[in-house]
Amino acid sequence: MNKKYYLFCLLLFISIEMFSQVAVPFAVRRQMYVKGDMTMIANNIVNRKDFFSSPNSPYDKIDDKAKLNDQFDMQYIDIDDDKTTFSSSSATLILDTPKEKRIVYAGLYWSATYTANSSKNARTNVFTAVDATREAFDKIKIKLPNEDLYTDIQGKLIFDGYEKPSFKESAPYAMYADITELVKKSNSPIGTYTVANIKSTVGTISGGVSAGWTILFVYEDVNMTGKFITTYDGFAGVTKTAVDIDFSGFQTLPSGTINAKIACAALEGDLSLLGDQIYFKSEFGKEFSNISDALRQKNNVFNSSISIDDKYFTERIPNSVNTLGYDSFIMTIQNPNNTIIPNGTTGATIKFKSYGDRYFVFFNAFNVEVLPPAIVNPEEIVEPMELLAKTIKKNASEIATASAKIAAVKPVKPIQKETPISLIASTDNAKSESKDNKRLVRNDSDIGKIKSTSVDKEYYLVAGVFKVHSNATNLIAKLKAQGVDAYYVTNPKNKYRYVYISKTDSYKETSRLYANKLNGQYSKNTWIFGLKKQANSAVVENGSLDKAPIVSTKSVIKDENNTLAKANFNITNDKKLISKPLSNSSKSISIHNKEYYLVVGVFRIHANASNLVAKLKNKGVDTYAFINPKNKFKYVYVSKNKSFKEASSLCQNKMNGTYNKDIWILGVNQESNIVSSD
Repeated sequence: MNKKYYLFCLLLFISIEMFSQVAVPFAVRRQMYVKGDMTMIANNIVNRKDFFSSPNSPYDKIDDKAKLNDQFDMQYIDIDDDKTTFSSSSATLILDTPKEKRIVYAGLYWSATYTANSSKNARTNVFTAVDATREAFDKIKIKLPNEDLYTDIQGKLIFDGYEKPSFKESAPYAMYADITELVKKSNSPIGTYTVANIKSTVGTISGGVSAGWTILFVYEDVNMTGKFITTYDGFAGVTKTAVDIDFSGFQTLPSGTINAKIACAALEGDLSLLGDQIYFKSEFGKEFSNISDALRQKNNVFNSSISIDDKYFTERIPNSVNTLGYDSFIMTIQNPNNTIIPNGTTGATIKFKSYGDRYFVFFNAFNVEVLPPAIVNPEEIVEPMELLAKTIKKNASEIATASAKIAAVKPVKPIQKETPISLIASTDNAKSESKDNKRLVRNDSDIGKIKSTSVDKEYYLVAGVFKVHSNATNLIAKLKAQGVDAYYVTNPKNKYRYVYISKTDSYKETSRLYANKLNGQYSKNTWIFGLKKQANSAVVENGSLDKAPIVSTKSVIKDENNTLAKANFNITNDKKLISKPLSNSSKSISIHNKEYYLVVGVFRIHANASNLVAKLKNKGVDTYAFINPKNKFKYVYVSKNKSFKEASSLCQNKMNGTYNKDIWILGVNQESNIVSSD
């Protein structure tokens, strides 16, 4: 080795270290419970072109002599004979016993390196654009099984690195489209899918050209075990600095073997460059475990291939073994004697890392066997608990009255990924409550399960529970405006109004609608509510509410896995401070033993709080966090003040215009012994 080579290695190392970053934090795209499973199809959309082979010919070299994508002239694959397409490749969905399977979700991802339409290697390590044009890449085409014509697909942008300094060299992008309804309407969803007109650079660029597409399918089969499936997307350039994704909202089986798997899609995972790894740890684990399978070694998981478990996925045209920089796979997590994922696990973390090969991850999914969702009884609503936490609206007169109360409602598992808890308290004052249009939530520590279906019960798929009548009618009007049939039923015991979007006499049927999100019509949180059939008028139902005004209906919590009642710690209601609007009379109010926090999120998983702190700091917002010593929740705040007046002023003016999302004032006794963590 000479000095020039050492210098090159040093610069490469520095370049890789600088490059490792999460450009778009990974977030939940879809989450569902289903008796069934997930599978996928995928293919690359660019391939090598040389004197002997066209891009449509499979590239199968995987030995030591196999070249990398930056050593080839990479051109579009185009397998169809359609003049409207410039790139196309296909893959076939095959399911055992297809008559017993029903597709409930189909998510399409596509990604590519795209610096310009075409580029060439002018001289060693110098790349120049041949056609510097860079066109829109959000519209592609798809042809479903047994169909002759393509359907246009409009995607949603996940990330575009073209104008990002750390990503500009290869300018990767990632897109997503929900094609569930398109697949459901198909006469035959099982068969060959062709995806076309995905844009990528062709030729050569620094790091190599790579591009491809993946469709994740979730299907229902009543003969299979129940699964909790969550899909995530974001964008991260992975090198030595690890990228973590937290899984939450599930609980593994209380006994027996725990079966789980992950799915991933990524760019730039090269076959012969070692060092890319995936680690996994459950909430009970002390250390991360390096996961792999027969085709994906522990130190080379992203190796330019498409596989399902231990087998290459070959039902593709072209069916290259070496996909030259595009990876898509489903991998079973080896869990001997439940040592990796124990019984009763409710959280886990996956870690992406690389000591050599740089790669871009944009899609991930987690699939684990769980118990079916429980039914909730109306009799099991717990007594309200008090909180001092209130959204300050733009109009100061809308500030809450004292004696803020919530009634807790357990969400049916599966539960959505943890996101910041919105600390919005409901109240006995009907006028105040209707202003903020709050929902009631259940405490998950006080709810039991109904073990069997009763012939004298009706089963409701509930979207919201309200104490104030107008709030229920407002939600119904909003849902109907969105094309979702909605009604409400009044619980005869507590007089709360339960807004529901389906009612059946069968728990099995309601569970099916719960699992498939009302046949894909309603994507937000719901739960199953069992109520005895009433012979008298004690149960009030109403469905003729079309003329009710449409207003914002904001949920008490974005993540029903976190119970607001548990968030209270050494906080007392101060009627002087919260019973009056922010008027001039508030100037004389001051309690010296309190501090007032402007809270923007509350998290059970501390890593999520730290991520929010980092995200806001990157946006120039001074952000901190403290830990509640009683429940260990982590509170993220953007300001701490000695006076309520100052806190409320900052809340109303959105931190002097620096923060435009929801903020809550939280009054805490100074002797609460909170633990600062950021």
